[in-house]
Amino acid sequence: MCALTLPDFFEDILRPPIDCSYCQGLDAIEKVYNLSVENFEKHYAYTGRPVVVVDDSNAKRSANFGFQLFKNLSDSKLLTPCQFFPYKTEFKSLEEALNMDNERAMMTSGYEPWYIGWSNCERKSINRLKEHITLPSFLPKLSDRKQTLWIFMGTPGHGAPMHIDKVAFPSWQTQISGYKKWTLRTPAECFFKCKRMFEVFMEPGSTILSFVDEWKVQMMHY
Repeated sequence: MCALTLPDFFEDILRPPIDCSYCQGLDAIEKVYNLSVENFEKHYAYTGRPVVVVDDSNAKRSANFGFQLFKNLSDSKLLTPCQFFPYKTEFKSLEEALNMDNERAMMTSGYEPWYIGWSNCERKSINRLKEHITLPSFLPKLSDRKQTLWIFMGTPGHGAPMHIDKVAFPSWQTQISGYKKWTLRTPAECFFKCKRMFEVFMEPGSTILSFVDEWKVQMMHY
């Protein structure tokens, strides 16, 4: 472990330069349909380029997968977050967020908008949540080895600010319900070699693989 942790701003400045070959010639984020495991590994898994997989028949959820389920699990101490991101809300914890007024939770007009995210790394929490969802069918089984399940949700017009997710593995997110606009920006050293900004809209059932160690990402709900 580091004795001193640098602010994100300095980490971005002092990081090693990125090889820009992964984004050269990329004009738009590709969308593919019903991708197989074999084609994913052959054509997309190791390129570093973002891709959206649409109409994955196995990326489904049960009817009650949503705010009330999360609240019930939290109240029963069966949902224990390992990390919680309040973003621009006033919430200090996931438990506090899930106890917001029902009208606000249901996005009633006139109530303060919100957007939150949290990670689940305890086995009991993950198993409970996975009873209600299925993983994208094109992902190899080894892609689930890290055993951390993230959930992000919020009201229209709000989302995460532009940021870099410093993770050791490629990142993927499946849109369970609603719509989300992703904005991806190439690193500064690639501005004159690659297109600087990409946008893509996610619909329910689609999955984006963003390989976020190499991209700055912003997500907005619609």
